[in-house]
Amino acid sequence: MPRLVRELRGVEREWEEQELLDPAQAERTAQSLGARWADLAPELAALRARQDEIVAELAELVGRASRG
Repeated sequence: MPRLVRELRGVEREWEEQELLDPAQAERTAQSLGARWADLAPELAALRARQDEIVAELAELVGRASRG
């Protein structure tokens, strides 16, 4: 996930500066950010679902180990 959102964080920082100094450019940057987020959202959701699966598997293993 960090690799996927690194670029978004950079664009977010750009937008924060532009919001104060160049509102017109900030609007274009916000649109770009929204488009990039839309592209990444499915991949991030899939990664999050896999993380949830791993947590469930680990919790089950811990439960079995503690029962003996």
